Amino acid sequence: MCKGLGLDLCEIARMETLLENQHFLERYFGEEEISYIRSKGRNAAQTLAGIFAAKEALAKALGRSAFCMTKQACRFIPCPDARRN
Repeated sequence: MCKGLGLDLCEIARMETLLENQHFLERYFGEEEISYIRSKGRNAAQTLAGIFAAKEALAKALGRSAFCMTKQACRFIPCPDARRN
């Protein structure tokens, strides 16, 4: 059942600043997600923007604010077998 649709965009430059904000990271992301984001090196801000936008879009689709969702409610789990097109 589809409850709603969600769409979100994040400015990568803003995420570059937020990469240094440990409080922000711990509020919205689990330890595994933070490790994954940091493992991306120069692309960490892009990865952070993508994951955060996906979480925000899910919250919008569910009719909730991401601020109301706990980091355990929605986690990004990378799939090592996934292929890029």
